Order: sequence, then structure tokens, then C-alpha cells
Amino acid sequence: MVTTKPTLQALLICERSIIEDDGAATIIRVVDTFSFVVVAPQPLQESVAFPLQCEVFTRWGPGKGEFMEELRLVLPGGRELLPKEKVPMTLPGGFRFQQIRHAVQWNVSEPGTYAFRVYLDGEFVREHPFRVDITFAQPGPS
Repeated sequence: MVTTKPTLQALLICERSIIEDDGAATIIRVVDTFSFVVVAPQPLQESVAFPLQCEVFTRWGPGKGEFMEELRLVLPGGRELLPKEKVPMTLPGGFRFQQIRHAVQWNVSEPGTYAFRVYLDGEFVREHPFRVDITFAQPGPS
């Protein structure tokens, strides 16, 4: 079988995405920075972890064949976390597209620049950086 690798046409971090029956995608609240505020009466002696969840939306096409997409998280120090799962996709050829939604959840404990990296059949395709900001504040008067 002849295969033609698809191109990555979209890589977005968002709050949520909806893919209709006809293939139309609605992207809700595109995100490039996650901000957290810690209110504490004194400096914290231990690190604080924040549950972070989002969706990563990818759109591939046109192409023909069976492929495997991987999404990896890159931490501020450059360490790459392997995917929890690989997502298979089949493209029949012609002017057809494949859209994939990844529900991502992890605990973040340090500010900095993170990234999502996308791989197709084990080969790096593109990365999308984003910021995590953590601000410490004193409580206000009660």
C-alpha cells in the first residue's frame, strides 16, 4: 500500500474542543499561559503543585495510510515526558483530514516555559511552547 505522510496543520492548546459529525471543529479558549496565585501569610517551605488540565488539538492532512501520533510534554528544564498513549489514525487519501483531541492532566509545581511536542510515527514534527506563571501574594486584610 502506498502511503503519503500527512502534514500537521494545527496544534493548539485550548480549554476544550468540539468536533461535529461533519468534521467541523470548534476550539474554546485557546491558551498560551496558565497563571496561578498562591496566597499565604508567610513564604512556603515546600513546593506547591497545581492540577492543570487542558486539551491539545491537532489537525492532520491530507495524507494516505495508517499513522501513529504521540503527544509529549516538555518540562522547563528540557526533560521530555513520554506519552501515556499513542493515537492511531487512518487517512483514506484525497482531501481528507484527521482531527485529534488529547485530554491532558498533570500537576505543575514550577513556573517556566513548557511545551507540547508532536511526533508522527516516532518522528518529531512540531512543538508548541506555553508559560506557567506562579505568583505568591500575602493575604489581604480580613
